[in-house]
Amino acid sequence: MNDRNSRIDEVTPFDLISELSSRRKALTVMEVAAILDLSKQTLYDQIKRGKLKAFQCGTSVRLNPSDVVDWCRTMYTVQPRSVRRVA
Repeated sequence: MNDRNSRIDEVTPFDLISELSSRRKALTVMEVAAILDLSKQTLYDQIKRGKLKAFQCGTSVRLNPSDVVDWCRTMYTVQPRSVRRVA
């Protein structure tokens, strides 16, 4: 295993949230994709579906770091399973 893979294995969702929370200026889709190790298309799809907030800055799409943190938190929130009663 090379160094890059061992570092990736050690990253937790909380490290990513901490990294994003420390940012103060708007991020590009490419920057967020690199931080979260996602494709740009995945982020654009989430923006288009209204799940991730973004804004236009000229011809570029920008993301507020706090909006990305909120989105990340929803991605890692465990939803309770519904309980079915057996008659």
